[in-house]
Amino acid sequence: MLARALRIEHAAWTHAEVAARSFEPRRLEVVRDDGAAATVAIDGEYRLAYRQQGQKEWQGSGRRIRGRAHLARVDGEWKVADLPDSSGGMAARAIGSVEPLTADGELELDAVYATHPKRDSYSVALRNRGARPLHIARVRLEVRVFRRLALQLALPLTEERTLQPGDAWAFILPWKAPFRGRDGALAVEAVESSGRVHTAKVATHPPARPPLATRFRRAVTPPVVLEAAAVALLVWGLFPGWIVTSYLPGILLAGAALYRAAYLLFFVRYRSGGAALPLLVSLTAGELALGSWMFLREDPTLSGLVILGSLLALLTPTAVALFRRE
Repeated sequence: MLARALRIEHAAWTHAEVAARSFEPRRLEVVRDDGAAATVAIDGEYRLAYRQQGQKEWQGSGRRIRGRAHLARVDGEWKVADLPDSSGGMAARAIGSVEPLTADGELELDAVYATHPKRDSYSVALRNRGARPLHIARVRLEVRVFRRLALQLALPLTEERTLQPGDAWAFILPWKAPFRGRDGALAVEAVESSGRVHTAKVATHPPARPPLATRFRRAVTPPVVLEAAAVALLVWGLFPGWIVTSYLPGILLAGAALYRAAYLLFFVRYRSGGAALPLLVSLTAGELALGSWMFLREDPTLSGLVILGSLLALLTPTAVALFRRE
């Protein structure tokens, strides 16, 4: 699986113009070697300057690679079994499983799904097996919310691409929005000149035991932190001798709803559908109504309403920045 991911990633970079690529090692030391397996400590910085086809501006990328690579001897040669990635985890451990679902037409799809602390990534390789050119039209992503409900999105492509017969194209699709690390599906649709749509779809499953850093970053999000703080304050007020008004818990819940509204804007932007979307909208509206009621219950006057609106207005730029980043 790691070899497939590296092959697709390498193929994706062949479609970009690379001006400079370097790896500056700070440490490269063999810490274990028993003849059949070895462990190498790595610490270095990987730098890359590139621009995509059709773009004029160059982009720079730099990553710190630090950790231990594991090697195995196969047929007298050393093969990489696992290596550290830029997130601080191990590359092979972050890779989930992918299985084909449907292939309606001449579009061939191969993909690798990986989870990281700040994002998930889909490494996608396409090939036109037919005799007619295929224009890659759209990528559809499906993630499972609350285990069973589907949330479907139509994601934009960074560039237009038409595959001639026998041509191949690879790209990496990052996913930073909520509901990472869930079961789902990835589908790519291509259209030929006659209007026929060719679709290839695979099911994606996260790794059984992703790295601890990935699970932590996935669970600890701004709305979850605000909701946990509100619940903690309400529980604190139940202890004898303590009085906690609903002012602060109310504004915390309203702020969490504001963050979740930013997530909903992201989903609407990419034409989301599925049974999960109405439920998410209802939960966000309910949380905002509950937080506002808890705040205004303590101060139902016009000044209380103004204070609530002002506090939410202060959080709005942060929520908008979150929406733009994702």
